Amino acid sequence: MGFAKEDQMRSYIVFAMIAGVAWGVGGYYEKAGIKAIGIPPIAGITLRTAVAFVVLGLLSMHSWQTIPTTSTSSAWLMIIIGG
Repeated sequence: MGFAKEDQMRSYIVFAMIAGVAWGVGGYYEKAGIKAIGIPPIAGITLRTAVAFVVLGLLSMHSWQTIPTTSTSSAWLMIIIGG
């Protein structure tokens, strides 16, 4: 039983490392794109956020069915404050 938990923990660490690398690489290419196009940095951040919003929204679409079942206002408040 201990082995399954250790393997699960290793997969979390691998996913965290992949996310960190992707975050760093994404920032590099964002800066390069902003320089190449010549737009202000805030426009680049806005564009990157919009793309991430659409992609993550599509990837999490199957989880949207559980949203109406959450009726606790404190849960919604924590989600909103968490940003």
